[in-house]
Amino acid sequence: MDRFVVVSVLNNRHQTPVAKRNVNPTYNPKDATFDFPIYSSLAEKLGVIELVIWDKDMLKKDYLGEAAIPL
Repeated sequence: MDRFVVVSVLNNRHQTPVAKRNVNPTYNPKDATFDFPIYSSLAEKLGVIELVIWDKDMLKKDYLGEAAIPL
């Protein structure tokens, strides 16, 4: 029940804070807004924005799902 999201574009990766004891978290925009430098010369290589949702446990993290948004 401690959810967080990892957001990736190419090799740039950012993570939201862990939402403790919340199965349907809403993140504050200041904590879940990320900058990804995108250059037109890389446009063909960008592909997708990848969102991976995790549940953090005391000893490990559990994979919950993912989505890919084409650029």
